[in-house]
Amino acid sequence: MERERVSPELTGKGKKVLARFNTLRKIGEASHNARQTAIEEHGKDVTAIIFRGEPPFIYDFFYAKREQHDIIPAMKTLYEKRAIVGTNPSVLEENDLFAQKFRGGLSLIDIENMEIDPQTHELAPEDIRRINRIFRSGFRIGKNQDQMHMLANLICFTSQQWTHPHPEIGVPTSLKKFHENITAYFDYYTSFLTDFKRDPLNETNMLLMLVLGKPSLSMAIGTYAVGKLNITPSSAIKLYKQRKVLASDISLKWRWGLLEKSFLPVFKQAYRNDALPEDLERYQHYSEEIDRAAAEKLLSYMQKTSTAEQQLQNKDEAENLLRQWNKHKRDVRREVTKDPKKRRLEYQISEDYPAEKITMIRNRDTFIFIMHFSDNTHLTLELDKTGRLFGVPPSLLRRYPHVGDTFIMDLLMPILEKYKPKDAPVFQISAASLKPPIADDLEVSEEVPREVDQEIKPPKRRRLIPALTVFESQPLPPITPLAPKVERFVSYSEDQIIELLGPQVSRKQSVVDQVFRAISNFEQGHTKGLMLQGDSRIRIRAGDYRIIMDILGGGNYSIRAIVNRKDAY
Repeated sequence: MERERVSPELTGKGKKVLARFNTLRKIGEASHNARQTAIEEHGKDVTAIIFRGEPPFIYDFFYAKREQHDIIPAMKTLYEKRAIVGTNPSVLEENDLFAQKFRGGLSLIDIENMEIDPQTHELAPEDIRRINRIFRSGFRIGKNQDQMHMLANLICFTSQQWTHPHPEIGVPTSLKKFHENITAYFDYYTSFLTDFKRDPLNETNMLLMLVLGKPSLSMAIGTYAVGKLNITPSSAIKLYKQRKVLASDISLKWRWGLLEKSFLPVFKQAYRNDALPEDLERYQHYSEEIDRAAAEKLLSYMQKTSTAEQQLQNKDEAENLLRQWNKHKRDVRREVTKDPKKRRLEYQISEDYPAEKITMIRNRDTFIFIMHFSDNTHLTLELDKTGRLFGVPPSLLRRYPHVGDTFIMDLLMPILEKYKPKDAPVFQISAASLKPPIADDLEVSEEVPREVDQEIKPPKRRRLIPALTVFESQPLPPITPLAPKVERFVSYSEDQIIELLGPQVSRKQSVVDQVFRAISNFEQGHTKGLMLQGDSRIRIRAGDYRIIMDILGGGNYSIRAIVNRKDAY
C-alpha cells in the first residue's frame, strides 16, 4: 500500500514547529546549567542563589516550559498527519511541566487559570487553600528532574522581580497571568508577616499553614518577603522576633518558635552584595548582642519620653512629619545621591541624644538610618515608602509599644528642618489629643441607670488591599500598608503597667502579658469595652483584672488604674 503523501505546506509547518520546540529545549537546558552553576557557587542555599546568583535564569526556564505547553497540541496534530517524524508528542505530553498534577491535585496551568479579585487584587480563599496543598504535600513526583527543582524555581520566579528585575523586557507576555497569580499567593503571606493587627484566631490559622507547609512554604515566603519589602536581613530578623515576642498568647508564641529554624537562616541570606556602600555593608546584618546593647543605651531616653502626654504628642508629630517627608522625599533622595562615592547623609540629632551621629543611606525605595553609639554599637532602622518603620529592637517595642513614633520624630525632624517654610513652622503638635475628655462617638444616655455599663463596639476594620503586580518597564507599585491604621490609641508602657499592678502582682509575668494583650486587642478593635455611666472612662477585661482608662477624645485613651475584678464593681 502506497504511503499517503504529506503536502509541502504541512511539512513546512512541521519543521517550523519542531525547530521552535528544540530552541525552547535549548533555552531550558541553558537555564538549568546556569542554575547548577549558581548552586555550586552559593552552596545550594536557595536564598543566596536568588539574591546573589547571576544571571537571573528562572524567567528563561518558565518561559521555555510555558511555550512548550502551548506547542505540544500542534505537534501532536502534525505528528498524526505525518508532518513530524521521530519525535512522539505523547512522550512530551507526559512530561509537560505546566500540565502535570502535583499531589494536591493542582497543576501550574490550574494556577494560571485562577482569577484575581479586581477590587482587592487577591486570590480567592479557596484558590489559596488549593495552592497550600502543593506545599503541604511536596513537589517531588515521579522521576522528572524539573519537578524535583520546582520549589526552588517557583521561589526564584517570584523573588527575582524584586531582587534582579529582568532587563528591559520584564516578565514574558506568555507568563504574565501565571506570574500575577503566583505572586498574589506569596503577597498573601507577606502581608501576614507585617500585619500585627490580625485577629488572634486568624493569626493561629495562618501560622498553622506555615508550620504544616514547612520547610518549603516558610522558606519560600521568607525569601520572597524580604525582596518584596526591600528590607535588610537585620530588619527581617527583628520583624520575626517582634512577631514572636508580641504574640498575644503562649500558643502563638510557640507556633512562631516552630518557624524559627526555617525563617532565620533564610533572612540571614536575603541580601545583595552591592546594595549599600562597601564600608556600610556590614550594617545590614543582624547581631543580637549589638542590637541588645543599642536597646540598653536607648532605654533611659525612652523612659523620659514615654509619659502618657508625651506619647500622644509624639503620635501626632510623627504623623505630621511623615506627611512632610512624603513631600520632600525626592529632595532628600537627591541629597543622599549627590556624591556618588559617599551615597549618604550624616547628621546629629541633639547633644543629649544617646546616639552620637546618624548615617542615612538609600536602598532602592527604602531609607536606612544607622544610629552610631560609642564602642562600635549601632542600630539599623529602615523607613519604607508607606511610612512603616522596620528594625526597632523587639525588647524596646515590647516595653514601649509606641516607640516607633519617637524614632520617626527623632530621625526625620533634623532632616526636614531645612525644608521648613520661613513664614510658618512645619512641625506642629496637634492639640486635639490633649482636649478635655470627650467620648466622641461613644455617647452615654442619661436615661441609663448608673450601675449599668454601656457596651463599646470595636471600630470597623478596613479591608486590606495588597499591592498590584506590574510588569515590563513600569515602575514597581507602592506596597500598600498591610495593616489598617489603629482606630484607638492607648498611651502605655511596661513600666506604667508594672507600677499600676503593684510590686507583688507585677512579678507574675503572665499577668503583665495578659494586660498587654487586653490593651492591644482593644486598640485593634478585636475586643469590646464598657463605658462607665456618668463618667468619661471605660473599662476592659484582662483576666482577673480590670483596666480603667480615661477617654481623651480623638480615639485617644490613657490608663487611670488597673484593679482586681472584685474591686472594680
